[in-house]
Amino acid sequence: FPVTIGLPTNVAKQMDPTGSSGTEITGGLFSEEYLRELTGQDAARMYDKMRRSETQIAMLLNAVMNPIKSALWNVEPADTSDAAKLQAELVKHCLFEGIPFEQFKHEALTFIPFGFALFERVHSVVVNDPKFGNYNGIAALAWRNPKTIWAWNLEKKTGKILSVEQQVVSDIGENVTIPGQFITVFTLGKEGDNYEGISALRPVFGAYSRKDLYLKLIAIGLEKYAVGVPIGTIPKDKVNDKKQVEAFQQVLQGYASHEKSYIAKRYRDWE
Repeated sequence: FPVTIGLPTNVAKQMDPTGSSGTEITGGLFSEEYLRELTGQDAARMYDKMRRSETQIAMLLNAVMNPIKSALWNVEPADTSDAAKLQAELVKHCLFEGIPFEQFKHEALTFIPFGFALFERVHSVVVNDPKFGNYNGIAALAWRNPKTIWAWNLEKKTGKILSVEQQVVSDIGENVTIPGQFITVFTLGKEGDNYEGISALRPVFGAYSRKDLYLKLIAIGLEKYAVGVPIGTIPKDKVNDKKQVEAFQQVLQGYASHEKSYIAKRYRDWE
């Protein structure tokens, strides 16, 4: 017999939310991060620089991403029915044969260094396939570089993505608005409605910045002092000749490419 479960009339119920996630977003730009250089497109550029230039960061990312890439990927049917098996085969066909899946795996895993990976779904309608008949497949899961994502248009009540503004400086793209219904986003450490997430490199930024500065200072020091400091003695009869002294100083300066590091001393009878 059908059983109807009723709720007591004195139990308080709320069917629609009153509050919101409180995610800080103004004009489509997230502002959850307190460091300005790590927000929006600036953050993507910085994380891209970090993953390309720092050896330890590259090794860390490879240690996390490579096992996932090398894993065996498969699609399992929901149950043992023939319909479920056919559906699983269709999904496998769309993922492993319809798109370059190896490239997709790498691009999807860029959500680790960037905090998010955004894809635009492009469909392909297939008619009279010998095995699957008519179906709406996937022509591409097209990666959209985080450095090109400018603004997010979210629905006020739900935080659902309505659209994303993309700004492209390239010969193969232009500024566009991508509809939210065709967007797939992978987010690392998503809190509330912040689709940009928190990059795995965020805690490393302080140490990276200091190390980068120290290496530059060390390089400057090596360039400045490895050559040594040229020392020249001004001849006794030229000590009071201003033009000759200036010409002599210019000769000493020429030993260094961009540092005016030298010592010019006067001639002494006891030397």
